Amino acid sequence: MDLISTINQESCMKYVVVRWKNLENGIQFSNTELFHFLMSIDYDVLDSIFHLHTTDSESAILLKLANEKDVMQLCMDSELLESGFFVNRLIDLNGIRLRETKEILKTLSTDQEFTDIDLMETLIRLICLEVPEREKIAEEELKIIENGISELVENAVFTIFGSYNSKVRRNGFSDIDLAVSSRSSDRTDVRPVDMIIENPKCLLEHPLSHAEFYSYPPEEVIRAIYKCFLDNEVFQNRFKMRAHLVETPIVMLDSTKVPEMKIGYDISVNNQISVEKAQILNDFIEADMSDGNKMRSVAMFIVHWAKTNKLLGGAYPDERLVVKFRFNSYIIIHLIIHFVQIASNKLILDTRKNPEDRVDRYNFDEVFRNYMDFFKQFCEYYLNFDYENVGIFGFKLIKKSELAEAENVKISPWMMVDPLHTTHNICYHVVPEGIKHFRSLLGTSLEKMNNPQFRMVDLLA
Repeated sequence: MDLISTINQESCMKYVVVRWKNLENGIQFSNTELFHFLMSIDYDVLDSIFHLHTTDSESAILLKLANEKDVMQLCMDSELLESGFFVNRLIDLNGIRLRETKEILKTLSTDQEFTDIDLMETLIRLICLEVPEREKIAEEELKIIENGISELVENAVFTIFGSYNSKVRRNGFSDIDLAVSSRSSDRTDVRPVDMIIENPKCLLEHPLSHAEFYSYPPEEVIRAIYKCFLDNEVFQNRFKMRAHLVETPIVMLDSTKVPEMKIGYDISVNNQISVEKAQILNDFIEADMSDGNKMRSVAMFIVHWAKTNKLLGGAYPDERLVVKFRFNSYIIIHLIIHFVQIASNKLILDTRKNPEDRVDRYNFDEVFRNYMDFFKQFCEYYLNFDYENVGIFGFKLIKKSELAEAENVKISPWMMVDPLHTTHNICYHVVPEGIKHFRSLLGTSLEKMNNPQFRMVDLLA
């Protein structure tokens, strides 16, 4: 148990998971045999071996090595591979794997003194760990992007929003959303937009003024930025680039520094509505006055639960969805916001107010006994929800037909209106099979929670 408590952002790169298939008779290596084998190939193992809870057909251990160099060598050691051992870093390029998170928690849960609160704290700590290099690359590339845009837009202002900047961010495995705006200036002249369309490079000599930035269609601003990026040698050497000219036009940049990390940037312009929508989620989490901000933990747990149960996809190839249900974490957080208001029987999010006053304070501890009480009520509420006839609009439940007419949104198998963008049905793309799978998971989770021997980790498939 002590080994797990030492895992933090500073030390996490020294840990490896070693796996092997058990012999047909089920015999496993002893701790002494494992130590002797590893020491015989010149690896300095620190602390104790932590056996992971796996299947009957295989075994796995968590080891802490002396330094990161040993970790890299161990992961590529041909002698180990030939001997039937498979090694990977605990915290790999895109964070910890779903499988290993569950195995660690399952092992810890065998100690009855290790409570569900302890398990939750361990889960949150583990899923937030990431390779330090990712953050360094992101900082460096954001600077490149900001410098590139500042050459094209006068008085450019940059706001990072979305999942990367979220209070419930797991680790760096998500695109970085960057909204560009412009501070006012003395320039009031506005060139014909056709001039920009025909010759985007003119922005290098005369950047877009504040007046031009807000008078031109966003798709034309994005198109011009994209074309200038394509001719920029720094961007050519650092990113794969494409423009996505949809309702919210964006330039999409994929980092080529470490392709396996899949670091991407989505750049939008004049997009304050998306910034405010993302801020609402952060404000809701921060508004919880409970000890330790339990709402943050339970929200992160539910997203993790959705990933392990194949409602959402994970970061690694074996964690991807075979069947895509079109759920996402944005939907899940809004389901939580709606449910908390219902459980509290009060309006917590009021989008009619000024941005700084939209979310009222509340206290998780005054509404729910503990984490699992929250999750049980959450499961019961959405298991019995009338998806066929009713849609969600903030605190309210409204008949689908009335909601569609009032807010000019299309009727879909599941309807939930975005609080700040009321003509947007957040759940429009969720397929019927997704609703069926969601309800099945809710029912299965409730069955597990009714087991007298239930532990929180049992909910993670």
